[in-house]
Amino acid sequence: GGGGGAWGRGGAGAGKAVCAQYRRRAAEGPNVVFGGRLGTYAYYDMHNVIDQALTAYEEQIEPMLKKD
Repeated sequence: GGGGGAWGRGGAGAGKAVCAQYRRRAAEGPNVVFGGRLGTYAYYDMHNVIDQALTAYEEQIEPMLKKD
């Protein structure tokens, strides 16, 4: 195994490194929110993902929308 899938060669460790790089770049710009399984590079049961999405909207997205 260890093909790395969409993250390229090197398996999960390489994928986490790429995820960290994207997070650093996103921190430099406004209006970027990561969430869910792909955004956090972690496994979650679906009820947890839905809860995270609702919380992220209330705490991160909605305040951004109110600024405009």
